[in-house]
Amino acid sequence: MYHPALYACYCHFTPAKKPGKPENPDHFKITLGHGLKMNRFNISLKTTDTLMQRLPFFRDSLQVIPQSRGANEWRFTYLDSVTASFSHVKANAGDGHHYMFLVYEKDSTLMADVMISGPSRLDTTLVFLPLH
Repeated sequence: MYHPALYACYCHFTPAKKPGKPENPDHFKITLGHGLKMNRFNISLKTTDTLMQRLPFFRDSLQVIPQSRGANEWRFTYLDSVTASFSHVKANAGDGHHYMFLVYEKDSTLMADVMISGPSRLDTTLVFLPLH
């Protein structure tokens, strides 16, 4: 049975302000299920403008996420042994999105529910697989 998350992190990503364009900040929130350790979990992001980079996340911290249209590749790793990834396509670089990730264990398998709201919505469930 799923237990409420013991560990949660909320980060607010604010893109650089562009002249003549309104701010559309992206929000990022991750919740880890019972028994999962925040310091053993990593998130990386690759955009059309950047190489794969690890995103720092800490409780109550503010970060900047790269603003780029096109396919944004997200990769999660846990304990440096299992991984899951997905692609999120943004039509416009300035579109604001709210990213929510719920990572939990079900039947001895690590999974993540991905819920993205904004102009380019996405709802999916990921299954973590062993790293090769």
